[in-house]
Amino acid sequence: MTGRLKKYDVFGVRCALKLTCIVCFAGLCLTSLSSCGKTSINTFKGSTEYVITGNEYFKLGDYFNAEQNYREALRKDPRNATAKNNLGVILNEQGNYPQAIMMLNDAVKADPKNAVAHYVLANALLKTGQVDQSLQEAKIATDLDKTDPHGFRILGQAASAKADLDVATGAFESAVRLDPDNDDNHVWLAKAFSAQGLRDREIEQEKKAIEINPDNIEARLALAQALHAQGSNDESAKELEIVVAKQPNNAVAHEFLRQLKSSDAKY
Repeated sequence: MTGRLKKYDVFGVRCALKLTCIVCFAGLCLTSLSSCGKTSINTFKGSTEYVITGNEYFKLGDYFNAEQNYREALRKDPRNATAKNNLGVILNEQGNYPQAIMMLNDAVKADPKNAVAHYVLANALLKTGQVDQSLQEAKIATDLDKTDPHGFRILGQAASAKADLDVATGAFESAVRLDPDNDDNHVWLAKAFSAQGLRDREIEQEKKAIEINPDNIEARLALAQALHAQGSNDESAKELEIVVAKQPNNAVAHEFLRQLKSSDAKY
């Protein structure tokens, strides 16, 4: 949301931490690419080995090679639920939502208790406008794992799309509670408060997001709007000036500032 590398929103490089990883299987333990040579990679033969290699490429942000290894794993073993899950995550990350949905549907059929597959599927469904199905998958994910903030964030987003603000607010509050240092969680909670007209609580969450990440432009713009709605035009203008300083070509901030300057606000 802010152009920086995220802590895995659903989905950045740290998403590798949420992949269904195989650490040790049939005597074969996970090793990093830095500790294995090119020859050993090329001589991997089994489905499990390709999944392990794909996971390592994913952690490096090399989605192309990660995808190729997951697909090779499925060619070796079409029933490999881990490969289906991880390939679905990659496809979702790449924005290939139709294929992600197909792959993740297979993943949850193969392993119905895989919370990650359910909430990544929920995200892909939401991106394609399938809100009801997304909400259903997100609820399954959070029922399966009540400790993962990503599932609750997707649940909140799906509930927001359904205008179910009570569910959305509760879900975003859970995401904030589980991962209070993630600025985007606070931004989403602020949006839920804004939709309910809870201006003070919205402003509180936007300020927390900015405290965590001063470069969160979305949070600053939303805070400026909330402050303006509250009649605090001077504070609103200050936030917009910070945005312009950070992003000189931000047309939204420039236009908002122009409007404030043409008003009766003292600034």
